[in-house]
This record gives sequence, structure tokens and C-alpha cells, in this order.
Amino acid sequence: MKTVILVDGLWEGHHSTHLKAIAKTLLALNCQILVCCPKPNELSNWLSSHAENQENILGSVEFHEPEKSSFPFRKIRQSLNAVNLWKTTTLVVQEILEKLGKTPDLLFFPWLDSYLEGCLTHHIVDQIFPYPWSGVYHQAHHIRAKSKLSFIYYGPLDPQAILWSSHCPVVSVIDRGIAGKLRDRLNSKPVVAFPDIADTSLPDTNFPLLNKIKQQAKGRRIVGLLGSQAKRKGLLTLLRAAQLMSHSGYFFVFAGVFAKDSFSIEELSEIEKVIESNPEHCFFYFEEIPGEAQFNALVDLCSLLFVVYENYPFISNILMKAAVFEKGVIASETFYIGEITQKFNLGLTVPERNVEKCVEALKDWDQVSNSTIEQYKQGCKAYRDWNSEERLHTTLEEVLSYV
Repeated sequence: MKTVILVDGLWEGHHSTHLKAIAKTLLALNCQILVCCPKPNELSNWLSSHAENQENILGSVEFHEPEKSSFPFRKIRQSLNAVNLWKTTTLVVQEILEKLGKTPDLLFFPWLDSYLEGCLTHHIVDQIFPYPWSGVYHQAHHIRAKSKLSFIYYGPLDPQAILWSSHCPVVSVIDRGIAGKLRDRLNSKPVVAFPDIADTSLPDTNFPLLNKIKQQAKGRRIVGLLGSQAKRKGLLTLLRAAQLMSHSGYFFVFAGVFAKDSFSIEELSEIEKVIESNPEHCFFYFEEIPGEAQFNALVDLCSLLFVVYENYPFISNILMKAAVFEKGVIASETFYIGEITQKFNLGLTVPERNVEKCVEALKDWDQVSNSTIEQYKQGCKAYRDWNSEERLHTTLEEVLSYV
């Protein structure tokens, strides 16, 4: 029986979703676990009603990522943050081990990215953190996105330099398209493709926002841009496309926190003018969506989900939610989002920032045949299977085989 300590100092969004699913699966694999996270009581309550082998839960400890540095230079600031995080984690683990009385087989970081920031090497980290560790690398942008400065990614500037550590026997990545490349860079160290875990809570059908949207939509097909309303999420593209489709039979919903700082003054002025004009075919809710059940209720209400992100070389959890609730997507044609959408036939892809192509795609979706819809549903099922609990089980089993 292996003993695994799970550590994530963040909780919001996918952090709690991933941590719960991984903890549950490790228990199913008959591992002993101890969890360090910001809300240990909430996690314990969730596991008590969702997990088996609860006698293998050794405990849970409150843990937060330390306060960020304010150093002006980004790379140095990131390095200071990473060093501080490794040191803070070491202190917490040392306290746990004194009480536990034994060394864990593995410390697993569901969000490894915070530990890899800055200009650190494995030599530095090995001095700070002498325990066996692994984790899930979510945003390896330097591998997926081409950069004119890629030639400088060597030594301390190599974003995955820490992964050379002999204390790290295996690495997991969300982006399956880069697994082979990362494995080559790490001189054939095992790199495991990790499923994209989504919270599939039943939709909160009593969420008050639903009735407001339904009343205004008046039976029209709903296109949703859900979550952070930031420039990189394609808000401007969808907003401009919506202005060209006021009589199209579509109704456009923008729901989530408005990321004001991501827009220029001119762009903010454009957005404000559209909102002030109170377009009858648009709905704006620039506030936080309370929870996953409410988020899923909005997903379920939509006919199409907008995922035309700008310069975004990572996966979006929206694709998994779209597959779960069998909603079509209009997605960016580039990077991993485009690859997944096309591979599984989850919807249509368009160039980012291209308003005309977005309008064309919406019109094309309106004309899809029954056979195309059936193919799309088959794609949704295939993508759900690709990211299922069963796949998470086999993936963690593979990770543990290297320990």
C-alpha cells in the first residue's frame, strides 16, 4: 500500500475539482492519502460521501500558497515565488512527517505549474525539497506555442529545468499533444497524459439567472461565453459578431467576472457603448457565477458554447462540459483547443479574432444535418470517455507504477 501526500495551495475553479477527483481515485487504488489544501474540512466532507476506503485517509491539513513577491522584474519575481513555495511546502511536509512517523512514497501536486515558475534548476530544488514528488503540468506554453526566444530556453531559463530532478520519477501533462515532446526534452523520463477533469455536478435549475435569460431569449438558440470575461476569451470577437446577427435567431449570453484590466481604453469604450445600447439579443451578467452547479446550469441552457480564445495554447475545461451536456462549440482552430474540437468533432473551428468567420460558423451550425448532429454526439461520448473516471484511475495507476 502506497502513501501519497496531495498538495495544492489553491482552491478556486478547477483546483478543488482536480484535487477531489485525484484524492477519491487514489483511495480507490487502495492508497493511504493525506491532503494539504486551503479548505481541508470541505474536502473531508466531500470525500466522506463520495470516496471508498475512507479508513485510508490519514488526515488533511490547511495549506495556502504563500504571499507573492512584489519584486519588479518578472523572472526574478517568479523565481522568488517558486523558491518560497518549495520552502513553505517543505516545512509543512516536515511537520506532517513528524506526526506521521514515516516517509511518504510520493508527494503529488495536482497543480505543478506554480512550482515550476521562474529560473530555477533541479539542483536548487533538490536542496530545498528532498522528498519524492510528481504532479500535473497544466500549461506548458513554451512547448505548445512557438516563440522567437525559444533558443534561450536552456539551463536556468529552461521552463522545465526542475523536472530533471531525480526526486521526480514521472510527470503528467494535461496537453496530450506535447507529451512526446516533453518526454524527449527530459531524456525519456516518463511523461503521462492526464485526463481533463471537469465538475459535472447536476445543474442548479433554481438558479435565478436562468429564468431571466429564458424570458429575454424568447425561444432563440443561446450562444454562451461563460466564465472569465477577458480579452483572451474572445469577448470582443463574439460581441462584434453578435452585432451583425441581431435578426439571426441566436441569443448571446456573456456571463462571468469582467476582466477590465485585459482591455485597452478604446476596447472598454466599445464594450460600454454596446452594453449601454441595450441590444435585445444580448444578455450581460458581469458577476461571478456562484458555483459549479450554477455554471453547469448555464452550460445546459446554451445551444452553443463560444471557445474562440486568443493566443491560448492550453486546454479549456469548457470543452469537457460541452461534451458532458452535449452542447456544440465554436472554437479557435489553433493549439490544443482546435486539435481537440476537430479530433472529436465537438463543433466548428474558426481563426481567432476573425468576426466574419465566426458569423459564418454560426450560420453553418444553423444548417447542420441530422447525420452531422449524430456524429457530433458520438464525438461528445468519445471525449467523455477520454476524460472519464476510469481513465483517471488507469492514469494514476500508471503514475504510481513509476514510484
